[in-house]
Amino acid sequence: MRGVLRQFLVCGVVSVLLLPVTLGVVLGLGALLASLGDDAGAVACNRAALVIGVIWIVSVVATAVTSSIIVLESSDREPQGCRLSTDQHGHDSGAGDRRD
Repeated sequence: MRGVLRQFLVCGVVSVLLLPVTLGVVLGLGALLASLGDDAGAVACNRAALVIGVIWIVSVVATAVTSSIIVLESSDREPQGCRLSTDQHGHDSGAGDRRD
């Protein structure tokens, strides 16, 4: 299960990085076609850009959720809390509280 989540996370990161580039190219192509007078092509590019934008937002959310699941499932680490580190005698070893 963990391998599947990692593969999904890799695909999500790649899509989060590449979809905005694709979105920009499609929007630029739509603007170019509109300036050349091809209104049907411009509308098609704008609709394709809308679909790409929605897919990008979904992939951002899916990547964040997958990343959080992987972090929560990791049992290799000790939970990080607001615990202070102490020395052998149970005294706080914080650097700001030391008195010499």
